[in-house]
Amino acid sequence: GEYYCQHGDDECKGNSWEQCTLAHFPKTDAIGFYICMEDSGDSMLTNVKECAKEYNIDYDVISKCFNGPERAQLQAKNKDLTPADHKYVPWVVINGKVSPSNGQNIKKEVCDAYTGTKPASCTSIEDKGFISPFSFAIVDDPKEQPIVPCYKEENKIVVE
Repeated sequence: GEYYCQHGDDECKGNSWEQCTLAHFPKTDAIGFYICMEDSGDSMLTNVKECAKEYNIDYDVISKCFNGPERAQLQAKNKDLTPADHKYVPWVVINGKVSPSNGQNIKKEVCDAYTGTKPASCTSIEDKGFISPFSFAIVDDPKEQPIVPCYKEENKIVVE
């Protein structure tokens, strides 16, 4: 199907870059990339290569995903993973619990909850507050990845 993002096509593209990274790289690398992208705000799409390089993400791998059929498959997967009780943005869920700060202290909350080797981005917990309007979950199962979900709204799918 066709996907629409709350904040426009650039947001959909940014989410797709993040989804491709989360699908192809370990959480410890992907989360750093994800935070780098979100910290870039409106410059996100011009910073993809820079964020990839900073967190040792192979740009060619995520570019192949982004520019191929996997992109749509990941959007559909994340739509299906979006909680039915998703009420507002950001809807931040960490290990099955909604963020008590509604994303205002997301970096600290994610880093505190992460049980594996902490990603480099956790070494300096400098929360700039709310990063951007997005939703994702950190799961304990190593086969699962954090997600950037979307949801159904009337006859379209909204990606956040």
